[in-house]
Formats: sequence, C-alpha cells, structure tokens
Amino acid sequence: MANPTATHAAIVASLNATRDLSPAQQVAAVQNAVLPTDTITAALAGPGKTAEDQAAAVEAVLPKPSQDVTNFLWQVVVLALAAIAGLSLVGLVVLIAIGKTPDLVLTAFTASVTGLLGLFVQSPVTSH
Repeated sequence: MANPTATHAAIVASLNATRDLSPAQQVAAVQNAVLPTDTITAALAGPGKTAEDQAAAVEAVLPKPSQDVTNFLWQVVVLALAAIAGLSLVGLVVLIAIGKTPDLVLTAFTASVTGLLGLFVQSPVTSH
C-alpha cells in the first residue's frame, strides 16, 4: 500500500511545479505523481509476466478498496438499478394507460430488472 505522506508530498510537489500550466496539465501531473504510469506499464508488459505478477503490480500501486467502500459501492449499484426499475415500471403503466407505445421505457425496465437479477444469480464460471 502506498505511503499516504509520500503520496501527499508527491501531489503537492507536482502542483507546485505546475502552477503556470493549465488545469488539465496540472491534473495530468498529479495523476503521474500518484499513479506512475511508467512503473505500471513496466510491471504489466514484460516477457514472462503471469497474471499473478500483473495483479500484484497493480495492487502495489492501486490497493484494493476496504470492505466499507465495497459495501457502499454495492449499495449504490443496487439502489440505482432498483430506482431505474421502479421509475420505468411507473412509466410503463402511465404510457400504457394513455395509449402510447412504451418501447423505450420497456427496454430500460427489462435491462434494469435483468441487472438486478444478475446480481443474485451464481456465476456460471465459478467452480463449485
């Protein structure tokens, strides 16, 4: 895991060095300070690199999120899909009631319901 103090110092140094540049160039400088792309590229693209080597290289630069962050992201995904499904269901009912064709709303409804169902179905590629 990256040292937070060193990361902060790298960000501050890159921003100080780019005071006269455009905001886009400043963003690029900070990204290069935090995520050294040369290091990542060298770690990922080498002869004889296995998937485990590549995963370790990425995790060394970009650690996995904590369980709290993972739980929050899952809640956001599920709530967003549920909201889309609920709103599109209401839209379907209203459009059918007024006699319009609900093609686009039906697509949104079926896609969101399929996405929600996909979260609860066991993956076919997982080993037993």
